[in-house]
Amino acid sequence: FNDLLTGAERARFSIGQVQYFDDRKVTLFGEGGGTRSRSPLAGEVVLNPLDTLEIRSSGLWDPDTGDTEEGRSQLTFHSSDYRYLASLGHTYSRGEIEQADIATVFPVTDRVSLIGRWVYDSDLNRTVGSLAGLEYNNCCWSIQVVHQNYLTADRELQGRILFQIQMKGLGGSGGASARVAEAIYGFDERERRRYGTP
Repeated sequence: FNDLLTGAERARFSIGQVQYFDDRKVTLFGEGGGTRSRSPLAGEVVLNPLDTLEIRSSGLWDPDTGDTEEGRSQLTFHSSDYRYLASLGHTYSRGEIEQADIATVFPVTDRVSLIGRWVYDSDLNRTVGSLAGLEYNNCCWSIQVVHQNYLTADRELQGRILFQIQMKGLGGSGGASARVAEAIYGFDERERRRYGTP
């Protein structure tokens, strides 16, 4: 659904399900093929009540068991120029994870912004990820220095420092921006607007 005056998208709804007409003989992990006639229902709802506010929820629901297999809900606010971003999120995967996260990009001056994200797993009762850093930018270039904590395969938190310098109109060096874009929804749109990339 689009705004009649501006053309901006205000709401989007989608739902889908795969129907199987034969048993599957090959699976991704080499296990036996399934015999179910249908997949879980996949759905997504995106609401944009304001130009600066987005509410997004998606998930998989199994009609055979009545269980929600996985889901992600997120509330994101951004300034019109994307200099300021803030989001709250919840991620669920049945029997695996249930996590809440909060993230922000907060300008403290015209050229300096704080970057942060915190992820808490309620099943593990602990922090499973965090990101904190600074960004400086001017008309021609930007620099980002970020400290990231992430969960290893052994369920231990490990830290690393990420660094990136980016020239306007040219590529960047380092990996901070890509990691921040993965962690903070809307950050990639902020970068596109700043550097004019498609």
